[in-house]
Amino acid sequence: MRSAIVQRLTDACLALAVAPFRGTMRDDLAPGIRTTGFERRATIYFKVVEKRVLILGIFYGGRKFTADL
Repeated sequence: MRSAIVQRLTDACLALAVAPFRGTMRDDLAPGIRTTGFERRATIYFKVVEKRVLILGIFYGGRKFTADL
């Protein structure tokens, strides 16, 4: 059984398929990277490639992410 927060996070990632070009462009990190917030707790990093949304990472709070991407 999934915890409630994991389910909500999964739902947020799946919702990107409906409107994949939302979020903030972060070309300063790498070309095509976008971010969107999740419940003021985490940031989802993703990229739209052809007709797919690739989740690059989900980072909690103020975690440093640039080296991970």
